[in-house]
Amino acid sequence: MANWTADIVTPFIGDGSDTENANRPQFGDDYPFIRWEDITGTPTAQLTPSPNMYVLRAEVTEAVLSSIESDGTYLVLSSEEIIDASP
Repeated sequence: MANWTADIVTPFIGDGSDTENANRPQFGDDYPFIRWEDITGTPTAQLTPSPNMYVLRAEVTEAVLSSIESDGTYLVLSSEEIIDASP
């Protein structure tokens, strides 16, 4: 089964006070992922608390992508199947 890359709008959680409450995307707590990167383009310190949203580019399985797309907490801006180019 192929993996997918998806740009996902997610709230961030945690107040950053310590490692137990690190500032992080809620997406990472709710769904398994292969990897993700922040593509918001705004430093965390400058994100407004309302709405506290930023954008991730995540690599996930097709089943996880389907679950995220039906979850009202998240908005999938775009997604694309990762095609293995090796022979």
